[in-house]
Amino acid sequence: MGEVEIHVGQILLSTQLAGMEATLKTTPSVNENSGGGDSKWVKNGGSDDYPLQLRTDAENDTVILPGLRLNAKLLYGGGLVYGRFKKNDKGELDWQYEYDLAIERWLRNTQMARQLFTLFYDIAFGAIAYPLFTKSVGGNSIAMMRLEHSRYMHCRLDKVDANGNHKYCFVSPDMGTSYFDEKKMQKYLVAPQYGTAEWVKKLAPGTSYVLPIKLVDTGRQNYPKPDWDSARSSNWVSISKSIAALNKGAIDNSMRPMWHIEIHQEFWPNYYGEEVWSKLFPPEKREKIKQYCDIIAKHLMGAENTGKYISSAILAPANQPEKLYHMLKITALENKVQLGSDGWYLTTSREASQHKVAAMSLTPSLMGIMPGDGGMGAGSGSNNRVELNQRVLMGVSEQDMFTNFMYHVAEVNGWPLDLVWTIKQGLITTLDSGAESSATSPMENTNSNG
Repeated sequence: MGEVEIHVGQILLSTQLAGMEATLKTTPSVNENSGGGDSKWVKNGGSDDYPLQLRTDAENDTVILPGLRLNAKLLYGGGLVYGRFKKNDKGELDWQYEYDLAIERWLRNTQMARQLFTLFYDIAFGAIAYPLFTKSVGGNSIAMMRLEHSRYMHCRLDKVDANGNHKYCFVSPDMGTSYFDEKKMQKYLVAPQYGTAEWVKKLAPGTSYVLPIKLVDTGRQNYPKPDWDSARSSNWVSISKSIAALNKGAIDNSMRPMWHIEIHQEFWPNYYGEEVWSKLFPPEKREKIKQYCDIIAKHLMGAENTGKYISSAILAPANQPEKLYHMLKITALENKVQLGSDGWYLTTSREASQHKVAAMSLTPSLMGIMPGDGGMGAGSGSNNRVELNQRVLMGVSEQDMFTNFMYHVAEVNGWPLDLVWTIKQGLITTLDSGAESSATSPMENTNSNG
């Protein structure tokens, strides 16, 4: 984290809008702990470890973690692109791609593909991201954007001022843990919401600053809550964990002998020979018995032994000829533990999965979950097509929150201001012939699709 020169205490440009009175006071939400005492940042959660709690639950959940990554992939789409609206032959405005070498060099040097996916993953995970921008050495442009040093888990903001702006962002890899060391803390300026470009131009060369991207969360001034947190607070996450634990316990406890092997005491001298058996000492006899039992067990197990048989003699005592004794008797033991035999575990587990998927604004079939008691499956093609398109369209608002900051970069770097930034997305449609096609350009169908 020491790679970037950090300048704090710069002269901050006022961000008051013309004619706006800076008399409105904002207060933290009741859900936020302001830290108290001399705390420099607003705690995220009562004990400041809310992001760590999210990570623990996500990393141990077979639905949430893949769902968050799927959401990040859907938000990333085909990546960041730019273009202009131009009139076509009919006089209508059509969006067309542009290619600018200076812009392409900036995107490549920034490694935008990696940064953008990381940013959208943080938004999907915690509903907030902290892209870190750095001014060039000459101070005339923004040199890069990155998130390696400002991930959601490690960032905390100070309180908002009267205009709703944060002044600083504090970053530490140990943020929120019991072994937190403030000496590892880094401190970055936070750009204001308005007049951002003019504010940046007054910063010293090499300065890094944060532009937080927050999803709307009513009543919370500092940190939003991700939608999937509702699955945690409603106990569906803990229910699914309990079901998995119960299933594991049932399986572990059902481990049992598969056969009961009864061997008559007269079997051994008959099998090994009376003279040989009579000369063996007790430890030698026990070893012989063990060897034979191992042979039987191996003979009974495995698909390759299916259909094989075991034969043995029957003993009839001279004084009781009507009473027969089996020298060897094998009885298969019935398994009385039928895991989820009534279907309750399976149904409840599926219901828990569907609640978690819904909390992430995903539909079950996109995660391979069929509704009802149908089990797991891919679903129908038309159903998946509609649900995928719906999810892609729902992500536009979150994508726009990032692309708005690209206009800020364009203004500071002197790029054409009439460029329109967007995320390349594809909507799957069906032709009259039944074949499928994909509209891969983000704005090409503005007129036809609204």
